[in-house]
Amino acid sequence: MPTTSKTSAKRKTVRRVKVSVKRVSKEQTEAAQIEAYLLREGFKPVTAKEKARLKRAGLLGMPEE
Repeated sequence: MPTTSKTSAKRKTVRRVKVSVKRVSKEQTEAAQIEAYLLREGFKPVTAKEKARLKRAGLLGMPEE
């Protein structure tokens, strides 16, 4: 019977999921560079349905005074 280390089961590595995103070129605006970086890191953009829900709740856009 093969022996295993007691700590081998505890040391699981977490693999990051890579999202294929175009590389940032110098011609891109700063906003596009930030968006590309966030997409590479795994952030997901807000859907249109979620934007509508936030707008109805008053959490998106300019507040009324």
